[in-house]
Amino acid sequence: MSVSSPLFLSRKHATLTPSPAIIHRPTPVQPIANFAGGEHVRIVTINGDPLLCHRLHAMGVFPGREIHILRKQGQSLLIKHGHMSLGIRLSPSFVIEAEEIG
Repeated sequence: MSVSSPLFLSRKHATLTPSPAIIHRPTPVQPIANFAGGEHVRIVTINGDPLLCHRLHAMGVFPGREIHILRKQGQSLLIKHGHMSLGIRLSPSFVIEAEEIG
C-alpha cells in the first residue's frame, strides 16, 4: 500500500479505516451481520485478524467500498461489489461495520 493511500493499516493494530478526510456518517454504523439480503451498504471499518483484513483488502473489500448484500444465511453472506461476488463467513475473529446507503 502506498503512502498516499486513503487507508491506514498497521501491523500491530489490525483495523482498516478510511482517512479522516473522507469520513462521513449520515446513517448509523452497525455490524454487517445486522443487514439483510438485498441491502446496499458502505463499509466503514474492518477490525480483527490482520491476515483476514489484508485478504479482504486484496479482494477489494475495504472501507469506503459500496457493496450489495445478495444473500444472508446464518453466519454466511454473499456480497457483490463491482463485477465480483464473494462469500464471507462471519466470524468473531473479525468484524465488518457498515452503513446503509439505500
